[in-house]
Amino acid sequence: MKKNKAQSAIELFLLIGAVLFFTLGFMSIFQQSIAKKSLEKREFEMQELARSVQNEINIAAKSTDGYLRKFNIPGKIAGAEYSISLNEGYLYLNTTDGKHAMAIQSQNATGQLIVGATNTIRKINSTIFLN
Repeated sequence: MKKNKAQSAIELFLLIGAVLFFTLGFMSIFQQSIAKKSLEKREFEMQELARSVQNEINIAAKSTDGYLRKFNIPGKIAGAEYSISLNEGYLYLNTTDGKHAMAIQSQNATGQLIVGATNTIRKINSTIFLN
């Protein structure tokens, strides 16, 4: 009789262990999938913001003198803080955690971009000015 109870207890622990193992395995797979989608979303939003600012600068470059436009730059990209700068014909974006960065070519412009604020772009005497 004692042997059957002991065997039943061992089988129960093995069954519970197997269920926990498979549950943790599935949770791990789902977590990795969510992390990958979050990373893709952040990269996509960075690219969209860079293209948006690049387009603003390109429109100003093609416009006549006296061009003036205001546009917003969000404070965060997919929940991450970042910086954006324009230097020697390149637009640079990078997150403050250092995990994401990108650079795209752009027209030369004078000034700086302000994150989380309304930015102003002007064209005066064939020169593009930011803020």
